[in-house]
Amino acid sequence: MKQANGRLNAGTSSDSKLIARAIDGDMRSFEEIVNMYSARINSIAYRFTGSYEDARDIAQDVFLKLYKALKKFDPQFKLSTWLYRITLNQSIDCLRKRGRWRSREINPNTTGVKSAGPDVEAEQKQRIDFIRDCLPELSEHQRVVLVLRDFEGITTDEIA
Repeated sequence: MKQANGRLNAGTSSDSKLIARAIDGDMRSFEEIVNMYSARINSIAYRFTGSYEDARDIAQDVFLKLYKALKKFDPQFKLSTWLYRITLNQSIDCLRKRGRWRSREINPNTTGVKSAGPDVEAEQKQRIDFIRDCLPELSEHQRVVLVLRDFEGITTDEIA
């Protein structure tokens, strides 16, 4: 179910089939949904909160909300988009409870840029430092778009 670039090929008809089976009580189908999306959900939540513990809690909440709302899912929409929206809402709620956007280090190994030598690495570190310093200044909406598009590789259409 992975594409050549390692990203999930989510939002397929198999999502709808898994959801239909989960609604009918097939827990293995729900487990498969969790396995398909948990890494991405955790990654998005971590990028917003800067905390692995918060990200794990958010992921659990996301899948609990999904389970409770399975019957409301409209198969004409992508499951991935629905899950990312729930994740964003949970992440934003978490940040609001803390009262602020907590600055954190951005791991250059997760930005998708391959190392090409010390000069390139130094320039990349400067860019990452700049982005890290600017994140708290962005509006909530701008942070959502930046993290989803530039760090998670989600298309602009999916974000919209």
